[in-house]
Amino acid sequence: MTQDDTPKVPCAHKRESVRSGLTELAAYLRSCRGKRYDDQDYQVCLAIMRRVESCVALATGYADAGSSRLEHRRAIATRVAWSYLGHWYKWGGDDPAGFDCSGFVIEILKSAGALPRAGDWTAQALWNRFKDRTVKTPGEGCLVFWQSSSRIIHVEYCLTRDLAIGASGGGAGTRTVADAADQNAFIKIRPILSRSGIAGFVDPFKEV
Repeated sequence: MTQDDTPKVPCAHKRESVRSGLTELAAYLRSCRGKRYDDQDYQVCLAIMRRVESCVALATGYADAGSSRLEHRRAIATRVAWSYLGHWYKWGGDDPAGFDCSGFVIEILKSAGALPRAGDWTAQALWNRFKDRTVKTPGEGCLVFWQSSSRIIHVEYCLTRDLAIGASGGGAGTRTVADAADQNAFIKIRPILSRSGIAGFVDPFKEV
């Protein structure tokens, strides 16, 4: 490979645009605390998300050819995750009609080739599958797991080391859109540390 053939590292200003957009989104979500998330909030978040998505697409680039395939999959996973922002939560759901926490993460990972095309996993099963890829500090593409009484109960997809996107707010009684709306249960972005009981972080794109 010649020097000209080497994949380029993303431009610094494009990376900064992504960080700036995520910071703006996080600030807006913090301002929504204590009130019901409505359609106007959704539209604001969607507009910010689209700007960030555009920056991510422009900033895709890699330091070396050996890592490009895995990093490309990570970028695809992130774009898939963003595309479902605002979709309703549904217990046991694994498609755009409604997702639960593990169903959402499974769809993301299948789309990026990090899971087999066929198969279903609970949050606990995902932890068991990837626990040999634990990382101390999360980043884009990592999964964050929460536990209760030594049992994994929730999983989300990390957008940054501080923010994760996931299907949350619902439970076994969330079966319909009406249920989800009543419980404010949908795919949302929240600070990772805003929920207690973190069990750990894994990188499903990490080679072992």
